[in-house]
Amino acid sequence: MLRRSRAALCTYGGISVFFIYGVIMNTYSAFQDQANITLGTIVTYCMVGVPMDLIHAASTVFFLWVAGPAMLEKLDRIKARYGLIG
Repeated sequence: MLRRSRAALCTYGGISVFFIYGVIMNTYSAFQDQANITLGTIVTYCMVGVPMDLIHAASTVFFLWVAGPAMLEKLDRIKARYGLIG
C-alpha cells in the first residue's frame, strides 16, 4: 500500500508513533496514576502528553530518515531469502 521510499517510511513512522504509541502510553499512564478513570482523565493525559509525543515522533522521523535505506535493504533481503515476495 505504501510506496517504498524514505519519505513514506518517515511519514508512517512519525504518524504511528504520535497517534498509536502516544495514545496507548498516555492512556496507560492515566490508568496507572488514577483510581477513578473517566474519559476526561484520559483526554487530559493525552493532551498533557502531546509535547513529549511530538518530540518522540520527530526523533523517530529523524532516525528513520538516517537509517531507513539500510533497514529497507535488509528487509528486502529477508523477503527475498524466505520467499515473502508475492
